[in-house]
Amino acid sequence: MGAEADAKWSLDATGREVAYAYFNATLRDWARLGLMLAHDGKWNDKAIVPEK
Repeated sequence: MGAEADAKWSLDATGREVAYAYFNATLRDWARLGLMLAHDGKWNDKAIVPEK
């Protein structure tokens, strides 16, 4: 997608990913993600996420 920064998952006290929330990314990268989802998972006409 061309993200400008590495995204990070937040971890709980045991070191496991908190899967239901807390995905950290820059505002521009959130916008890129939103655009990709608005285009059925495609970025520059390339399928990144399956439409289903």
